[in-house]
Amino acid sequence: MRNSSAILLVAVLAASPAFADKGTIKQLKKGDPAERAEAAWNLGEYKAYEAVPDLAEALTKDKDQYVRANAAASLWAMADHASAATTALKAALKDPYGRVRVNAAGALRRMETPKSELMPPLEEVVAGTDKSSAAYAANLLITMGRDPKEFVPVLLRGLDDADVEVRKGVIENIREQKKDSAEYAPVLLKGLKDKDEIVRVWSAAELGDKIYATAEVADALKRAASDRSESVRSTAAGALQKVGSASGGAAAADATATLLKSIQDRKGSVRAEAAESLGEMKKATPEIIAALKACLTDKDKDVRNKAADAFAAIGKPAKEVVPDLWAIWNNKKEDVFVRHAAGRALGAMGEKVDWKE
Repeated sequence: MRNSSAILLVAVLAASPAFADKGTIKQLKKGDPAERAEAAWNLGEYKAYEAVPDLAEALTKDKDQYVRANAAASLWAMADHASAATTALKAALKDPYGRVRVNAAGALRRMETPKSELMPPLEEVVAGTDKSSAAYAANLLITMGRDPKEFVPVLLRGLDDADVEVRKGVIENIREQKKDSAEYAPVLLKGLKDKDEIVRVWSAAELGDKIYATAEVADALKRAASDRSESVRSTAAGALQKVGSASGGAAAADATATLLKSIQDRKGSVRAEAAESLGEMKKATPEIIAALKACLTDKDKDVRNKAADAFAAIGKPAKEVVPDLWAIWNNKKEDVFVRHAAGRALGAMGEKVDWKE
């Protein structure tokens, strides 16, 4: 059975054969609760359009809340062929389980049901005690045009949930909004402190946008650059460049100092990300040039590649490394991507590179 906290369908699932899986429909009707919930989910994943009436029946009659929620999620996935389930979906807007309401509202929204009919049931879920359902309801309301600021307290509560899937869902929904809002900053900052690595990585990645360029965010990413997780440190290094540069002043200086430290990290992925970020800053300070020059001989080819590309971004102000770049270009044993990066850097510095050789 799908984890009960992960039953919201937020993406269109891949299409399947044009016939319903009769065995799965039978399982939906006759299985135990876990089997019925799994069947309800799978019918939507396989786009079993013939099962729409059966899912509508499960949505209105099944006693298990997870079966009903998955049935609504599958109808959401097949909303373009599920008009026959409209009545059942509208009835589900009053379901006692919040996730059923959210999934039903999502399906009805795809069927162009007026927002005025969908928002009140979702607002009731937001005001409820189920942190997971409230967070997903808030996300759907935001996609319907509501101001994220209204729902920050709800999303923060979602990050207090003991179930990591709920906490992941809060950050993932922000990631999938397709539009950043500075109002999400408190939620992402809290996510950056989560005990789960993925939550911290996703939060750091989202914070790497100029819209979040504040001294507080820059400081948080600076701390994340020393996280115990290699993935978090790497992601923080990438995010720091954008936030630090946009923040300016002391925050920008701190970001540079942190990246210069990260470029000496024990893990290659972190060093590579730091090298790329320093290149994007396009600053030719002696400290940055020296750090990137050292990376040209790093044992990790990705680090060497990113360092050479960084010099391509910096260009002529870093001409002192031209001999090092020629050494890479002329080394036929060097990785081809590293050589090409060195070639691009040489070109950016005014050198003539014979790409036909």
